[in-house]
Amino acid sequence: MVMIQEIFAIISVWLVQNTRAAPCPRSPSELNATSTDSSLAPSSFVDLSAIVSLLAADTVEDKVVSPAAPIWERMSTMWTLFGLVGAVRAYAKLALGLGRAEAAGVNLGGGGAYTTVRTKMAKSFRRVEGEGEEWWQDDRGSLLQAIYDDAQHSRWQRPIVIVLGYARCPLAGRHASRQVVNVAVNVAITVVLATIPLATLRIMERYMNDTQSTGVWTATLVLCFSTTAIAGCAVPLALVLYTTAPYARLEDNHGRDFPSSIINPNDTVMTPSAKGPCFILWQDTREAPRLRPGDVAPHRRAGDLKRVRILAALASAGVLAYYILNYVTLSSATTLQSYVWLGLQIVIMSARFVLWSSPRRFLDHSHRHVTVLYVVAGSLSYALPASGDDHWQQRRLTRPVVNAAVALAGSLLNNVHGSTAMLRQPTLALLADSGAPADILRAEYVDVAALHLEAPTLRLIRLPWSFMEQLYTLEGLILGKNPWAYGGLYLAACLVDGRFVGLTTVFALNKPDVSARLLATLQKSSSPAFFGVKAAGITRELCIVDNLVDGSILGTATPLEGEDYERWHVQFRKNVAECRAAAVPNGPEDVEVHTRHAAPASMGSKHVTRTENNMRDALAFVRTATDAEKSKDHHRCKGYCVIEAMVA
Repeated sequence: MVMIQEIFAIISVWLVQNTRAAPCPRSPSELNATSTDSSLAPSSFVDLSAIVSLLAADTVEDKVVSPAAPIWERMSTMWTLFGLVGAVRAYAKLALGLGRAEAAGVNLGGGGAYTTVRTKMAKSFRRVEGEGEEWWQDDRGSLLQAIYDDAQHSRWQRPIVIVLGYARCPLAGRHASRQVVNVAVNVAITVVLATIPLATLRIMERYMNDTQSTGVWTATLVLCFSTTAIAGCAVPLALVLYTTAPYARLEDNHGRDFPSSIINPNDTVMTPSAKGPCFILWQDTREAPRLRPGDVAPHRRAGDLKRVRILAALASAGVLAYYILNYVTLSSATTLQSYVWLGLQIVIMSARFVLWSSPRRFLDHSHRHVTVLYVVAGSLSYALPASGDDHWQQRRLTRPVVNAAVALAGSLLNNVHGSTAMLRQPTLALLADSGAPADILRAEYVDVAALHLEAPTLRLIRLPWSFMEQLYTLEGLILGKNPWAYGGLYLAACLVDGRFVGLTTVFALNKPDVSARLLATLQKSSSPAFFGVKAAGITRELCIVDNLVDGSILGTATPLEGEDYERWHVQFRKNVAECRAAAVPNGPEDVEVHTRHAAPASMGSKHVTRTENNMRDALAFVRTATDAEKSKDHHRCKGYCVIEAMVA
């Protein structure tokens, strides 16, 4: 309403200033005689129209790109000429590339929801067991954003949110007919309202009987109609169609057992910050996720598709051409016609603002709103105890947990602008295959020199802090202070013939001169000549490591004068022990099951929660809900799809 008051205030001041100068209506002969003297409408009228148009431009742009805007609100941006500058900006960004637009300094608003290119507000998503498979997603204004907000206020320090899937009414029966009819009605309303002001000029044809004026009016009307069809109907429908939920339908997620397959290789994960929650998005267990219908490459969104960008380019060019040509048409109109046109545009714009501020439910039946089922927990399965317990030392790491921890660590590092060079999924996955204990930080340290003499196949697998932090979070523990930030040392798991035997620590040799001196002593002592080999690290036992991620032992070096590595290793191992001893439980052992729907605020919000004793019970309930989804009657669904198991 503030916007409407500003508009009427501007109009009032303009009318007061131009009352004496307002020209009288002209006869047809006068119109023809003067039509060649002015190529545009009166300057004061053009100034007023431009001011009103710019006032509405920002809200129009926001409606066009907002992922939460209903389809009718997107279409309504073309109802009136005022505000179309915002539509030109939005479609131009989409056509040129949303990532490029933001890199050039243009604010995206909600446009980041339509691209997987990295933008300022986008978060990094990674696929479980997918080496280097990552993309970016901006979820502002979407249903996932509501889930993010819920997780921030949960009972767990770092909640683990598993988005199990969504339910949506099928495009059949009354849902299909209502959706098709509503889209058709919105299209008709959009075309009619966009053309009414121009049509009014033709109704007053005694003021427009010049052949040239009629031709310009006809061209403007045709351009208005075609632009409205593309920018007001085709592009909004394409944005909604090709930007679907980044997780699978609930009924497609079946066959997951407890606890081994809570996470499948196709699932995606995201963690926004070091202290933030972890998000695991279930995908269809039968195939790789395709987030848009009919597209082969996964994880691409509407703004990444050439066909959508071409439509946006046509819409942007068409709107701009129509905007300019409309004022050329008004240059052949009388002052009375200009006032009538201006009055109709303001009335339509005012009605649009009223509907935007107080939406009517009957306008929003074009969507089949989804409902998301998700759980919030403190661990994936069985939580490790914070204090030492030998019984739990018998439990081993599983590949799904290791793979999820690697993916979550990669997402975290991307989101905090860190490096993922030391985070290699195939290498860390060997920990699960080797039988490493779930509580790996409590494993014993081994004598690397003795193992190397007995088993030359010894491998040292680096355990990055980012990985260890996420691994223990998934196992229900929050570790203490980061000990890896100490003096260039790192922790490594020792594998002999693919079998986990214990831990060791490695000092990274970042100084080339020290590395060369140690390698020289190694060559003189017992090993054959090394050509092109670099000493990357050294263990407590002075064993030279050739790689800081997946290393093997080159041999044992002799101590260098003035270099004391012993005390560094001792202090680092003490820090690791203190880090594990300071670990605390992530939170309560029970699990919350939630549902949220994506209907707009005008249809009311629905958020249902239930609590289960553990993850096993929660997944048993999920299995029941999934089975019910396959055969349920959708006649109970009003506005959004009801998950009957949650309201039974």
